[in-house]
Amino acid sequence: RIGLHCGEANVGNFGSDNRVDYTAIGESINLASRIEGLNKTLGTEILMSEAVHSALGDAPFNTRFLGQYQLSGFEKSVGIWQLISHQDKKLTQADHAQNLGKIRTCIHRGDLNAAMDIIEATLVNGPSDPILQFYRSYTQELISLDEEGNAHPCFEISSK
Repeated sequence: RIGLHCGEANVGNFGSDNRVDYTAIGESINLASRIEGLNKTLGTEILMSEAVHSALGDAPFNTRFLGQYQLSGFEKSVGIWQLISHQDKKLTQADHAQNLGKIRTCIHRGDLNAAMDIIEATLVNGPSDPILQFYRSYTQELISLDEEGNAHPCFEISSK
């Protein structure tokens, strides 16, 4: 799994007289690590932050927005994008991307039953997609906690 983020970091030899490691440290490194860990939760392979996606500009990559995620250890939520291989290009089709956007909108406004309806319809008619499975389990958990009607502005994830 790969997590991509860009930003400032301290790089060099760190340690004591007994042991020295050449490494990179800093908030940007920690965020990249959290994004890498998010892959396991989402069932994906390569994720990137909004900062990396913006830096790509018009580069010819297949990407899709997966939503805002509140990652462990960070105050602000992070926009997460998935890098899609050419074999999975069907995941970037307009109708599929629209359905994912509708699901996120329903979850964000607390309309969880509507989100589940869209998820189930998309699973039946759309390509196999681990993100749909994540949205389904996340929404089911919120429903079991009786969160219908409560807004959820981002996905809260404890990733390591």
